[in-house]
Amino acid sequence: MDILDDLVSIAFPVLIFGGIPMGLIGAVIILLHRNTSEDSRTSRPLGDTAAFLLATVAGVLTWVAWLSWGNHWNYDPWQVVGCVITGLVLVIGLGFLTRWWRSGPLAVALGGLLGFSTTWALDSGPSDSTGLWGVGYMMIVIGGGAALGILAAVVIAVRSRGDQPRRAT
Repeated sequence: MDILDDLVSIAFPVLIFGGIPMGLIGAVIILLHRNTSEDSRTSRPLGDTAAFLLATVAGVLTWVAWLSWGNHWNYDPWQVVGCVITGLVLVIGLGFLTRWWRSGPLAVALGGLLGFSTTWALDSGPSDSTGLWGVGYMMIVIGGGAALGILAAVVIAVRSRGDQPRRAT
């Protein structure tokens, strides 16, 4: 029963501080996508849903690659830098592969944040008797969300110059 108790104690903060805000942001992305004209569609391979799911898996794998080993409460700086660089590369790379240049990069950023932060919480929560893992989780969600959101906006701005259909003058 310890595992079930751990999951329940993790689920509430993750839902309140991560799930609800990320769900609301996801709803805004869906509304943005639905209010986007066909002119915003490109021939790139990833739709928003596929990009979100792929980015979620990439977020989990980023955590696994950089933070799943070693001391869980005393990460080496190079592990954190590796996570940041990997996240940036993934959001930029997947953001440029999305079919919808306005909503796709945002879906990628949200998926990457969801995958990484949830995996971090599932690992850190059970081993922390102080409950401070929740503060770390909020820092990841707020700081990482802001950074990835800004990065997605930059990808959107760059793509808006090249992906929009040219009008005759």
